[in-house]
Amino acid sequence: MKHTSQIAHIEHELDGFHQSLVEYRQQMGAWYSQALDSVSHAADMPSLLGMDRVLRVGDSQRSVSLSDADFSTVARCPVG
Repeated sequence: MKHTSQIAHIEHELDGFHQSLVEYRQQMGAWYSQALDSVSHAADMPSLLGMDRVLRVGDSQRSVSLSDADFSTVARCPVG
């Protein structure tokens, strides 16, 4: 019985293995951001990684998080 449960556990872990690279990249991104953040604090410099982007067009303004997947660096202006 113990042998069967070990095999079931291994199969369960292997079923989620395809997500391990995604999780690794997320963890490394978080670690890298924290490491750079601590360096900027030690150097008494503002941290660019923890800031939101503020977009201003005319009189309007919008704050966009760095982690916002819908944000793009391409702007299109209408021909007027």
